Parts: sequence; C-alpha cells; structure tokens
Amino acid sequence: MLDIRAKTFLMVCEEQSFTKAARRLFISQPAVSKQIQSLEKEWNVTLFSHQNRKWHLTPEGERLHAFLQHLSALEKQFRDQMHDATEQVRRIHFGATRTIGEFTLAPVLAPLMRYFKDKTFQMHVENTRSILSMLDEGSLLFALVEGLFDQEKYQTMLYKRVPFVAVASAKHPLAKRKKIVLKDLMAEEIIVREMGSGSRLILERSLHDCNFGLDSFAKVSEMGNVNIIKRLVAEGMGISFMYQDAALAELHDQVLVKLDMEDYHVDRDFNLVFLKENDDLSDIVAIFDKIKEYTVL
Repeated sequence: MLDIRAKTFLMVCEEQSFTKAARRLFISQPAVSKQIQSLEKEWNVTLFSHQNRKWHLTPEGERLHAFLQHLSALEKQFRDQMHDATEQVRRIHFGATRTIGEFTLAPVLAPLMRYFKDKTFQMHVENTRSILSMLDEGSLLFALVEGLFDQEKYQTMLYKRVPFVAVASAKHPLAKRKKIVLKDLMAEEIIVREMGSGSRLILERSLHDCNFGLDSFAKVSEMGNVNIIKRLVAEGMGISFMYQDAALAELHDQVLVKLDMEDYHVDRDFNLVFLKENDDLSDIVAIFDKIKEYTVL
C-alpha cells in the first residue's frame, strides 16, 4: 500500500500546489514539504523545481508520479476486489467513449448481462479524455475507447475497425453529387464535438493530413452530444464527421447520407484499454470475448 508520503506527493501533483495539497490533506504546508523532502532523500532525486513562482515536476518527478499513480490505481482496484469478496458480488465498473457507449455497445449490454448473471455492471460513458482519467485513477476495470491515446501506457486489445465518415442531410445538394472531394465541403457549416472528444481529435488530425483545418470551413458549431449533431445535420443546419457506427440507423432510414469523397478515406480502431499488471485479466478477457461475440461487425 502507498505510504503517506506517496499520497502527499500525488496530491501535490494533482493540485499543482503545496498549499492547496496541505488544505486537501488537512495538514500544514511545512508538513507537506517535509514529506516531499523525505521522498527526495529516499530516492536521491529532486522531485520539484521552482520556476516563475510555480512548482514544476522534474523529469525524475514525472517518472515517480507515473509510477505512483499506476500503483495507486492498482491498489484501488484491489480494494474493490476485496470489498466484492466480502459482499459476495462482483462489480464491474467499465467505461466507454460516447460513440461506443451510446451506439456500438447498446445492443450488446442485455445479452452480456444475461450471460454474466453473477456480476453487476456499471458503465460510465464520457469523452476520451475523461474515460482515460478514470482508468488512470483505478475507477474503471477497463474501457472501450474510440480516440487516440498513448498505447505504451496501457494494455490494449483491438475491438473493431470503423470508418470515420462525413454525413449530410439526404436533402443536401452534396447528397446528389456522384463525385466529391474534401475541398467541396469547405463552403459548408460543420458541426463538431467538444474539445476532449476522441472523434474531434480524429477529425482535426485527418483534416490536417489533407492540408485543411476546422477554420477552413465556412462556419464551425460545437455540440457535446452526437444525437443533437445528427438531428441538426438531418435538418440541414450543416454537415458533420462521425464514426459510421453512430449514424447506422439514420443512414439506413436515409435521413442522413454518407458523403463518399475521392480524397478522404479514414478508418480508426476501437480498442479495449486497461492498466498494465492488472490482476483481473481473466475477467477482462472473458467479458471482452462476449462483447465481441455479441457485436455486429
């Protein structure tokens, strides 16, 4: 288990302030400093440098922070296991980014819960940044992630590969054109997800690879919900880009159409992500196998 010095160090990193960390821990600032100094003496390193009236982690401090954060997450997961053993119930807390949680996994959950009758599931649906933060804290056993992330930091398994497409109203003039290039879309209003969204990052990077950006479009609107974006696009308020999984129903009903461009073809992986050195690997693999079995690929 992490000792008080490690927990104090993590709190200072979280708050980016010795004073704020002391308030959160209900101890004095000199006590915080003393505990940090004790860690520095034990590891024979300097953990913080003071620049421009702010404390910054040194390279050694960053390494220790990553190590202790990982241990803290594993400790939390182990505590949850012990609690579940006492209560004689297995609680599975997992996360999914919004497209996966709201669309890809929706048909999977009922058969999954029927199969694992001895387990209680709780799914958290947030954007990529928030889900990975919860995973780092040990609040989630695993996550299904659609966006870009540091694959060296986690254990990963491929879930499925999904096209990332441009969509418009079936009544949009572009919907009737047989040949479209990305430049043809620049006169349109584009409706995008919020900052921190995996699909927003995918869009920005794929546009950059084609020498465009969001500012290349005539107008940019931002919405934090995929269903709202689809409704606005269907009503002719603009175009959007999204994972094809998110628009399957609307594409099938011809409320939306996919704009097939000659110079823009993007596919991205949906991945299962979990912490390294996880003691629950057998549970994770068993659940993931069933998720894949019940998923329409």
